[in-house]
Amino acid sequence: MNATLVVDASYCQTTKVGAYAFWFASSEQKFPGKGVFKNPLPDNVCAEMQGIVNALYIAFRCTGMRKGDKLVILTDCEPAIQAFTGLRKLFKEPEVKAKRVFDEMAEHSGVDIEFRHVKAHTTRTEARFLANAACDRIARQEMKYARHRHLCNSLRTIIDEAASRV
Repeated sequence: MNATLVVDASYCQTTKVGAYAFWFASSEQKFPGKGVFKNPLPDNVCAEMQGIVNALYIAFRCTGMRKGDKLVILTDCEPAIQAFTGLRKLFKEPEVKAKRVFDEMAEHSGVDIEFRHVKAHTTRTEARFLANAACDRIARQEMKYARHRHLCNSLRTIIDEAASRV
């Protein structure tokens, strides 16, 4: 099986929350996915890397890809590509974990994984650019929901603390 996985993440610098969206396509099946990161992340590169790992995990679980299959991962984050392909050697702690999990999944699956960069925020109309733009919109929307929940929870904590002092 030959397949493509388009992944993008969105990250809020202020609240450290983020989300990701992806599109999986092969000759056998096509499906979208999205999610919010459970833990705060230090920057957008960590968010992009974690988004790729999460999307890859879901793709492997849902598609039955196996040894000998080929997967092309499209992302607009060159530092993530460099990290996963071994071109970058210095990592933050969340990046170390994401790379370790990615390497374990890739090795265990036997799937031939190739990364390709896709330019973000372009007016080009080829499928890869449209898929990236759709993932970008969905990830940004999910991040905004996550940020709203985070801020509401923070406000709730402040109110509860103030009420306990009265």
